[in-house]
Amino acid sequence: MKAYSNDLRLRIIRAYKEYPYQYYTEIANRFYVSPAFVSELISLYQKTGDITPNSKRNRFPKPINIKG
Repeated sequence: MKAYSNDLRLRIIRAYKEYPYQYYTEIANRFYVSPAFVSELISLYQKTGDITPNSKRNRFPKPINIKG
């Protein structure tokens, strides 16, 4: 699954900043994303100030083939 665009991420953060006391489910329903994504995005933004997706590809290197 592809990561959500930075434009969508920015719109979600703007909606949160505009009304910080609304539920994450309300924001999620407005942008057709999951409440968990909204929660993770907001916590990432609050911790780092950044909204770019984390690269989780190739977390574990492939094993070395010794036999050749």
